[in-house]
Amino acid sequence: MTTFPRAACLLASLLLTAEASAQPAPAQVSIVPNTLQADTQDPWLYRNSDIPHDKLWHFGELPNGLRYAVRKNGVPPGQVSIRIRVDAGSLYETDSERGYAHLLEHMLFRQSKYLAEGTAIAAFQRLGATFGSDTNAQTTPTETVFKLDLPNATAGSLDETFKLMSGMVTAPTLSAANLKQDLPIVMAEMRERGGAAKRVQDAMQQIFYAGQPLAEREPIGTVASLTAATPQSVRAFYTRWYRPD
Repeated sequence: MTTFPRAACLLASLLLTAEASAQPAPAQVSIVPNTLQADTQDPWLYRNSDIPHDKLWHFGELPNGLRYAVRKNGVPPGQVSIRIRVDAGSLYETDSERGYAHLLEHMLFRQSKYLAEGTAIAAFQRLGATFGSDTNAQTTPTETVFKLDLPNATAGSLDETFKLMSGMVTAPTLSAANLKQDLPIVMAEMRERGGAAKRVQDAMQQIFYAGQPLAEREPIGTVASLTAATPQSVRAFYTRWYRPD
């Protein structure tokens, strides 16, 4: 996976096909062409770097500090791929917050500004995106990435998709009820990751990164930190890291 600068808290990478980008853009997304950087500007991804610029990518930054990259790609036809990257993973957690970045990944899909509790999967399915293959997310030690591939995209479905995803990232419902729903799911994932392969992975990580936080900062967290989580403590981590700048 491409590594982006630490300053880029949120990144939306859009792979626009000729068919999708030919649709007239709705008012809500018309800011994109106006904020694209000119070819003479140094794109934010390449600042302080000697890596040659890929001219197929267009970069920009919104007034609130959110950085994005857009590329037109005709394969598969009619599809738009969206990636929202939060520049915070398990390495950004305190000892009492271990597992919070991954827990938030789950809670953002649970309920948010434009999605009632438990309706996210159905909402994206109505737009043509199946859960798991077209709609997913992942948390690593350095980032949390929310993914959506929108087949047969139109101006209307793209506008609705960005609306739903913006609500997830900027206004999730981090309530006690939702924490109670998602915590058992995360704990089940922790149990499923056991076994010989997991023990080998843990041993390798502890050897390769001895003396560094990466030696023990797995995204899944610990039983103690997760079971002690409260809406307030989860909200504190969210407020600290989920910023457009």
